[in-house]
Amino acid sequence: MSGYTPLGKAKLEELVRTWQALLGLNEWTIRLELVRFKRPWQSGDVKVDAVHRTALLLLSEEPFRDEEETIVHELVHVVLWPLDLAAMDLTEVTGPEGSAAREFARSAVFRALEPVTEQLTRALLRARGHQARPVCDVLEAEAAERAEFSRMDADAPGARGELAEPHQGEA
Repeated sequence: MSGYTPLGKAKLEELVRTWQALLGLNEWTIRLELVRFKRPWQSGDVKVDAVHRTALLLLSEEPFRDEEETIVHELVHVVLWPLDLAAMDLTEVTGPEGSAAREFARSAVFRALEPVTEQLTRALLRARGHQARPVCDVLEAEAAERAEFSRMDADAPGARGELAEPHQGEA
């Protein structure tokens, strides 16, 4: 993955506050942490507590994507959180944990949520004067990247019963 020059924690905090205000999240307490994700294609994540209006925004400490785009994307997830939560709650009634029906429902939610989140992210960035690639290009590139990592995992020691280090949990 191509590396970006990190903006630094102070600049990232400034961007979080700017976009937090623009997205109407002023009532929220949003904390930023730089982390090393276990999934190599992951550049950001957000943990939300809607009841207390708090969010933990996680960004890769070794950026390989535009950090501001990642911040906006994750903050859009906070805005969309009520829809995300409702959709995920509905998946729970589709069948027992681990069932094909529930996995299909979760997959359907993800396939709907990510393109909408990314489309809104791109629109917001363009409205602020940023050059942003079309959402279909971004999603296709990310899908290709994930497929490549899946192929690499399949070729890794242990994939065919060979000895390997145990996999770590996700960030």
